[in-house]
Amino acid sequence: MKLYHFKYFPHFYLPILMIAYIAGNAVIDLCVILSGLSWLLIYRKNFFKFEKLIKSIFILLFLFYFLLIISSLFSEYFPYSIIKASLFIRFILFGLFFYEIFNKDLYKFSEYFNPILFLLLFIYIDVILQLIIGKDIFGFAYTSRDRLSGPFGDELILGSFIFIFGSLYILTRSKYDLFFYFFLFLSFIIISVTGERVAFIKFTLFVVLLLLYIFFKNKEFKKIKIFISLLILIFTTYLTLLFKTDYLDRHTQFIEKFTPGTNNFILYTGYYAHFTTALNIFSDNPILGSGFRSFRKECKKYENYFDIHNIPSLKNIKNEETQLRIKDSLNRNICTTHPHNFYLEILSETGLLALILFLSILYLAYRKLILFETKLFFIIYFFPFISTGSIFHGKNSFLLIFILLSTLFIDRKKTINK
Repeated sequence: MKLYHFKYFPHFYLPILMIAYIAGNAVIDLCVILSGLSWLLIYRKNFFKFEKLIKSIFILLFLFYFLLIISSLFSEYFPYSIIKASLFIRFILFGLFFYEIFNKDLYKFSEYFNPILFLLLFIYIDVILQLIIGKDIFGFAYTSRDRLSGPFGDELILGSFIFIFGSLYILTRSKYDLFFYFFLFLSFIIISVTGERVAFIKFTLFVVLLLLYIFFKNKEFKKIKIFISLLILIFTTYLTLLFKTDYLDRHTQFIEKFTPGTNNFILYTGYYAHFTTALNIFSDNPILGSGFRSFRKECKKYENYFDIHNIPSLKNIKNEETQLRIKDSLNRNICTTHPHNFYLEILSETGLLALILFLSILYLAYRKLILFETKLFFIIYFFPFISTGSIFHGKNSFLLIFILLSTLFIDRKKTINK
């Protein structure tokens, strides 16, 4: 019996994926693999029935996968890269299954996100307990007062999790009632105490621009006043938390990243070292890159790359001791597991051709979107000029497919309703 004939399967599939994501890489990988195998066994003949643009996106994903294989074949880390690259196909097959399951009942897609609200609220309660008593429901203690992770334990990705799933839940809503604003307020507070500054900025930008657009579009000027009052309340609460905890120092360091001459200026940080190394790797391997997941190995060739002469910003610092300290810090941060940017990772590990294909996939998906709110979320999530996780890491590869298809479904469902 085909799974989509099982009446309630789509209702619990999304919560299962969300819980698996929280449980860890092994569990989400198991869900991805089982979903991919289910598509191969049950639905593979339906691929040619997909609408043209969706079919084009998946064809480009398969071409992207083949480029990962080719890049690994020509890599000096061939045995290591080819094994990891060959397994990437599971995420594409997962996407095919995901599309097949929810495309059948598209008009109900927003309903399938309702259980996610309860899971988010449970996580919020869990984080509040961790903040108050030092441990969450599962016994996880915070690693430091300025970084709370809730059920994720040592994995500091709670802020990103809230931004992604909280924003997708917001996108499914059509009414903005009192509970909706309470959810926003609580989400702002929880995401701020995670200490993930990029996630907090993304979520704030998404919500503020979305609500302002809706209010101005509907000429609900009274709601703009309420919204501004809500923002004042949120940031007053936020500032209170800053001054009563260690979060103030962390956010001060973030501001200093954009202040030339300070010790935390972005051109002196580890991220700058990662980005520079990625660009160096790309310049030496422009077409196919150094090989899938090879950044951690290839970066060793660029040890001690930085000196006083190739760090122009150091000219603003007259103290030689400080100059040497920054230079040594940059050299220590040349090597890491990935360059902390989706686009630089693709460029350095798999080359220019793979990046062009990846950008083409994003372009096709974005072109399919109609509504302002889905376009806004899409742009903020895939914004290129920020630090990110690894696009080839299991959870982020899952999110790539999940977000591409979820935004398309939400956009289409709300457009049909209108």
